[in-house]
Amino acid sequence: MMPATSTIDAMKGPEETAGSKPKRLMTSGNKAPAIEPKVKRTEAVIISGASGLEPPTSEERRALEKIGLPVRATGTHIGHGFDTQFLANLAIACETLRQGKLFPASGSGDRGESPAKITQVAVTSVGNWRGEGIGLVEKIA
Repeated sequence: MMPATSTIDAMKGPEETAGSKPKRLMTSGNKAPAIEPKVKRTEAVIISGASGLEPPTSEERRALEKIGLPVRATGTHIGHGFDTQFLANLAIACETLRQGKLFPASGSGDRGESPAKITQVAVTSVGNWRGEGIGLVEKIA
């Protein structure tokens, strides 16, 4: 199982107002992601939507290292499309499942080898301002 510290949350301070930039992004040690019980660790990989902007990128990297699944960061290949990054990475996740293998590592955010069988891809979204989240794409046939 993934450790509870794998959740990435935008933490909103009391001084923030609607439309203001969140003050910090941190990993949360007090709750597990909703997808955690569904992840098949021997058949899952992660597609990272981190932009390279700091500190969110480093914080995501630390959280993903604790999870221990193979990771590919797509920004090296396609750049970062802000609002469309998550959707682009969902499409890449679908193609990864169709091909049954993870594309080769090529950037600093990439690590781990592709499992022999991939049935799940977790896709992260680490916003430049907001939009942190994770989605799980699964092969059904």
